[in-house]
Amino acid sequence: MVDGLAGWFECELVEDVWMTNSPYSDSAINRNQTFLPIDQPLEVKSGERLNVSIMTRPVEGLLSWSIEAPLSGRRFAHSTWKSVALTRDRVTRSLPDRVPRLSRWGKARKIVMEYCDGKRTSREIEQTVLREHPHLFPTSGEIARFVFGELSRGTE
Repeated sequence: MVDGLAGWFECELVEDVWMTNSPYSDSAINRNQTFLPIDQPLEVKSGERLNVSIMTRPVEGLLSWSIEAPLSGRRFAHSTWKSVALTRDRVTRSLPDRVPRLSRWGKARKIVMEYCDGKRTSREIEQTVLREHPHLFPTSGEIARFVFGELSRGTE
């Protein structure tokens, strides 16, 4: 039975240097895998090949996937257009009894937003973050880009 597609990646950075988030790897990096469900279980035979297509548009946050079983003629097509892809992390974060803590990114966002007092300009906020939090990101350019992005998303 097939209930959906499980996904992770493996890539060769340079010759003989690999990186993966595969749940089967003893040296997996700490990145989420994903599960792309289908709306009805699909019965398959051992060795049967399925036609699978996955398309992603990261900027828009869209993901679509389809599965076609040539032997049965069944086809499934889904997308995140009106939903989100499930990851173990996303499910865990939605539990009502979970005690959330700010992530590294959350802490960085909090730092930036605390300077939004209605008096400072965007340039002054950027300069203050650069001066008072020089280790927020590896370079001052990355800090400046992060501050600009957060100010463009989280302020009016």
